[in-house]
Amino acid sequence: VDTRDLHRLTTTLRSMCEEVSRDLRAHGKRAGTITLKLRYEDFHTVTRQSSPGIETNSSESILVTASMLLNALLAGENRRVRLIGVRASRLKGPEQQLDMFSPDTARMQNLDRAIAAIRHRHGPDAIRTLRSREKPQIPPRTT
Repeated sequence: VDTRDLHRLTTTLRSMCEEVSRDLRAHGKRAGTITLKLRYEDFHTVTRQSSPGIETNSSESILVTASMLLNALLAGENRRVRLIGVRASRLKGPEQQLDMFSPDTARMQNLDRAIAAIRHRHGPDAIRTLRSREKPQIPPRTT
């Protein structure tokens, strides 16, 4: 369904970023570039990419980059979105230099691994963030 609902697009984007992150971790890779693809209701397709600065396989880092691209593409845009996609490129191997001044780096990696393990064992809906919850669909008014 074509939509302009930012909440729905962001929820879909979050799910896709988590899947990309899971695939990267499964293959022992990190992405240097994140690409967002949008197709509008008139089938016009645009892609934008950004490099977050360091290679990552963190779902939150991928989401932050993809959300920034989405917001830039939707700014001032009136068309509804028909398709949304996320891609990781410029892949690197598993070795990574951690930022020694950021105590959250290792903690976020452990969190991503723990969430992936829970979802692998109990299914994709076993653990969800509050932001990933769909807002209720309100039926249209009839007069």
